[in-house]
Amino acid sequence: MKKVYIAQNPPDAHFVAGILEQYGISCEICGEDLWGARGALPLSPDTLPTVWIQDDNKIEQAEKLVRQIENKTLNANTGEKPWQCPNCGEEIEAQYTDCWQCGTSRPEETEN
Repeated sequence: MKKVYIAQNPPDAHFVAGILEQYGISCEICGEDLWGARGALPLSPDTLPTVWIQDDNKIEQAEKLVRQIENKTLNANTGEKPWQCPNCGEEIEAQYTDCWQCGTSRPEETEN
């Protein structure tokens, strides 16, 4: 197992792990249990949640995906274009069905 990501919190770790698993990279989250002790423990790379991949042969692919996640350059493989929220105007990536800004659901027919 190799560590590929140090998360800022458990949801962050689960987000990254979920994307890696979508790309066929099995992973595990470690240190998540320490999150409940924050305040008593200093937040450091040793106490933050981490994402580890199980197959060391996939380290390069995993590190590339993590860099794309961090740089916000990872594109969804949906084949669809982003949609614009009819309520607040926010541009939303195609794979999402609800606006992250205001919670409005994507309309049935979207203008791409």
